Amino acid sequence: MQYKQFWTAHKGCGIGKSAMDLITRMLHFEPEKRITISQIKSHPWYKGEVLEQERLVKVLRLRHMQMQLKRSRDPIKIQLLQTSERKSRVLEQSTPLWAYLQETNKDISEPAPSLPSEESIGVLDSFTEVYGFEVLNYFSILVIENEGNLFPDFANFSVLCVFFFFEMYITTRMAIQSMMYESAECAVVEIVIRVYWSKQYACNVVKYHRMSGNILHFRSVLQFLQKNSSAVLTGLPETQGKISRNEQDLQLLQKYFPEPLQSSADFVVI
Repeated sequence: MQYKQFWTAHKGCGIGKSAMDLITRMLHFEPEKRITISQIKSHPWYKGEVLEQERLVKVLRLRHMQMQLKRSRDPIKIQLLQTSERKSRVLEQSTPLWAYLQETNKDISEPAPSLPSEESIGVLDSFTEVYGFEVLNYFSILVIENEGNLFPDFANFSVLCVFFFFEMYITTRMAIQSMMYESAECAVVEIVIRVYWSKQYACNVVKYHRMSGNILHFRSVLQFLQKNSSAVLTGLPETQGKISRNEQDLQLLQKYFPEPLQSSADFVVI
């Protein structure tokens, strides 16, 4: 009866009841009571739906991405991920970026383009010390797992993400397609995610551009993406937290504090 305890302990493993029953019968501790080959072939699980090869590959890749994402949400694994040597990491073949790197003969450590002079860093942008390609690949997996549409442009270090909204909530394409378009109140949000190298902050900056959609929907999607990407959005380097003197700061200090500071009590502690 220990098999009941085993399946109870693995309740969230994703294996269906029919498959559990077949596995239990095949691994019975008494050999003479194990299920035979002919009985296996007549079992409901064995006679169930069989996916065609093309669809099977897509399903397996999607499930593999889902498991990768689930592991990355583990706090312990996130800590290990952030402190590990990233150059030694191997890119999985099932990820969206893998095919591009194979075709172009590029490496995941390829540096992101420099932040254009006309681009300013906003309060919604993210900082990271992770490789640009690795960040985009992570976002791609997140979008795919949540049934969004993905249009990668890895050559320009960007991806276009498309999400559907129904009654103010993110929903799946399948749910939208099953509704009557003329009666359903749905909306679409398009977000372009780009990665640049910031010389000023000595790290990559992730920028989110709203291409279409309500600003409230955009903020909801952005919050969802950032919340579930903490493994690659590592923030500014520790060295950026240090205060250093420069001419611009001194000019501002003289402008706003013309009288010299008299004591340490005049300083504001941040």
